[in-house]
Parts: sequence; structure tokens; C-alpha cells
Amino acid sequence: EDYAPTRPWQRSLVAPSRPPNECLAVPADRLELEWVHGVRSHDIRGQLSYCQASGDLLFPAGNVVVSMNSRERNQRFMNEHAGEVVSVCVHETLPIAASGDLCALPTVVVWDYVTLQPQRVFKGYHKRAVFLLAFSPDEEAKFLVTIGSDDANTAVIFDWRHDWVVARTSTQKSKPLDLLFSR
Repeated sequence: EDYAPTRPWQRSLVAPSRPPNECLAVPADRLELEWVHGVRSHDIRGQLSYCQASGDLLFPAGNVVVSMNSRERNQRFMNEHAGEVVSVCVHETLPIAASGDLCALPTVVVWDYVTLQPQRVFKGYHKRAVFLLAFSPDEEAKFLVTIGSDDANTAVIFDWRHDWVVARTSTQKSKPLDLLFSR
């Protein structure tokens, strides 16, 4: 016997006498993201980036990176991530950005922030999350360094244009708070 208490509304539930046929067809309408209200900021640092070429602001919100033009009051979205985006960086002069997410095998996406089109996708180099990213300051942005959220806070340096891993090393036990390339 079940001795769990019954809530009053449960006593008034009755199954339909003629249930409608179940329809498993895809709906004709599609949902489309129009505007994001909010930004992920409770557990990440410095995630608001300014884009020189377009004048847009980039910031993570859920599984997307929002590109917001504050003068025209519009937003566009880069939504190539399966997990929550926890890091974003842009190059100083080139119209490229990189973003990292939070999941079992996080993804790093290098993308053009004007067109929002991905240029490279790296997966399987980190565990749990990619919390920090930085491009090399050279004119070609040859390298991208990422730091993951594993126990050793592993850093990986990519020659992202050629899809190569240049170096991989442990950093420190405590979580790094910032990442910069020196000139």
C-alpha cells in the first residue's frame, strides 16, 4: 500500500474519456532567439569584450555568445556551443574571437565576430571547462592559448590556423584568474 499523502488537487484529476490522438509531427513554427536579457558573470571574470572592427560588445549568456551593437540596439548570436559559454576573447586588431564552454569535454570555437561564422573548433583538449583564452598579439594572431578547469589547470597553445597543438602543460593547482600574452 502507498501511504504517501495525497494532495487535494490530485483527488480531482480524472483521465479524459476521449483522449486526442498523439501527434508527433514537427511543429510548423520555429523558435528564434531575438534578445538576451542578462550575462553570465557569477563565476567568470572579464567576459565583456569590445570588437574594434564592428564596435560591438561580446558577452556569454547560456550556450550563446551575444554580439550586441549598443548604438543600433540589436543583438546577434554565435551559437556553436553545446555547453554553457564561460570564456570569450577577441584579438586586438583582427575580427576574430574565441569562446570556450563548460561540459565534460569542452569545446573551443574560433570564429569571425563580424560574420559569426566558425573558423576552427577544438574539442577534447580540456576537461570540465575552458575558463581562460587569449590570442597572441601578433598581426596574424598565430597562437591561441587556453586554460582548462581540470585539476592541473592545463594550458594548451594552438596554432589555430593550421589546427596544431604547439604545447600542452600544467599551470598551477589554484585556479588562474587571468591570461595574457606578453609582447
